[in-house]
Amino acid sequence: MKTYKILFSILAVASFLLFCSCANNNNNNKQEQQLDATTSIIEEKTNNEIYKEDNSTIYKTAIENLNSNNLSYARELFAYLGDYQDANEYIGLIDFTTNIYGDYYFVRAGDSKYTFHITKNNVKVENPSISYSDTYDSLSFSMDDEFGYKLVAKNGYGTYIFVKKDGIVYYRSIGDTYTNSDYFDETEYSRLYLQPDDYVAPKEPEIGMTTEEVKNSTWGKPTKINKTTTKYGVHEQWVYSSGKYIYFDDGFVTSIQRL
Repeated sequence: MKTYKILFSILAVASFLLFCSCANNNNNNKQEQQLDATTSIIEEKTNNEIYKEDNSTIYKTAIENLNSNNLSYARELFAYLGDYQDANEYIGLIDFTTNIYGDYYFVRAGDSKYTFHITKNNVKVENPSISYSDTYDSLSFSMDDEFGYKLVAKNGYGTYIFVKKDGIVYYRSIGDTYTNSDYFDETEYSRLYLQPDDYVAPKEPEIGMTTEEVKNSTWGKPTKINKTTTKYGVHEQWVYSSGKYIYFDDGFVTSIQRL
């Protein structure tokens, strides 16, 4: 009998301790939940405090967040401002910024493939076939008169400008130290293709092609253009290296010459 009493006492004490432990855990969980809820309320209240300010203060805060790369919150503030100043233009700029990140590629004459890796930190340009790799880590986004918005990527050797139209990304390069280089000095934009599906291999120049089609051909852009205008129309001679020439009449290829 004494043995049963001792066992019963032990079980009673263990049950009491277990009950206390569960109660304590429940209290701790409730306290943590209350703390999380309080923190969430404080953060929401802190974020919402800005909407009590005047539009100029909200606008300034939006610009500060934009410059700090806090694009989501900056866009939220610009959307709240609506038609205030150029808030809608900044919304477009933020959307352009977040939608241009990705991998693209471009094939120059001779089937030399350049890959463009555009991220929020830099633009990396690579061409494994010639062991070329370069990084442009000075990035800036701004308005563009022709395309609406543009990304400018710089390093010590050159500048790439990226724009977007109808969902297609285009680029051109501007030389800094290589100003006289045809590679870095481009006045026209070239299309970049999304990897790997929408690239179409360039064709050889053909009779009847337009000037734009020739630029996108395997010969690419000429090193020199000789242009003659008469009462009969416009005649152009496109000069390439290695003794190659293409002749146009009124914008269409009429003759192709290889020496």
